Amino acid sequence: MKNIITKETPYRVGPLREAGLEAKWSKDGSGQPLIVARDPNAKSTHQRKSWWIVDVRMWNVMKKHGIIDGFNSATLLGNVFYI
Repeated sequence: MKNIITKETPYRVGPLREAGLEAKWSKDGSGQPLIVARDPNAKSTHQRKSWWIVDVRMWNVMKKHGIIDGFNSATLLGNVFYI
């Protein structure tokens, strides 16, 4: 299972799905495409049930720490702090 995003990895749902996340394309309020993801195996309900935008910051954390660890790091406090 591939859990690393490299500089060459395109912004696509495939690598996230390969790592075990549920991922899909969506659109923001202005109609721009973006990827959203959630972890069906997460212990925390907010990581398992809520869809999270995979923005450039989360993507960069995933490059540095791996997809699952990057997702967990970026969404860790999502049950307390959210917009």
